[in-house]
Amino acid sequence: MMGGHVDDFHRAGDPNNAKWNEVFRKIDSAYRWGTTKRSAYRNAGTDTQVNRDADGDLVISVSQQYYVDSLPGLDISADRLRNENAQMTSDEIAACRGAFGALQWLAIQTQPQLCSMQSPPH
Repeated sequence: MMGGHVDDFHRAGDPNNAKWNEVFRKIDSAYRWGTTKRSAYRNAGTDTQVNRDADGDLVISVSQQYYVDSLPGLDISADRLRNENAQMTSDEIAACRGAFGALQWLAIQTQPQLCSMQSPPH
């Protein structure tokens, strides 16, 4: 299997399969490759890790914890948030748009539950 995004390519196959090894060698020789990363790497805001489970099967894990930890908080005072009549400033609106964009990208990549509707408290 091979997938690509812009200038990053992911290749995965059975190293014991002669046909895959032939394809892999042809791909390897057809292009001039830069950095090669194996088993654990960060790409486009996601951390990918390949491990073996208790049964010895390969498991691919994708996480965006690094990205989540880098998201800035909104600088709006608690008093302003509690005031139901307060109007948002243009800076606050811009900050909220940026935050929503960052969360939208996160939801699209690995966290679809961010898009779900939640029931109001009873």
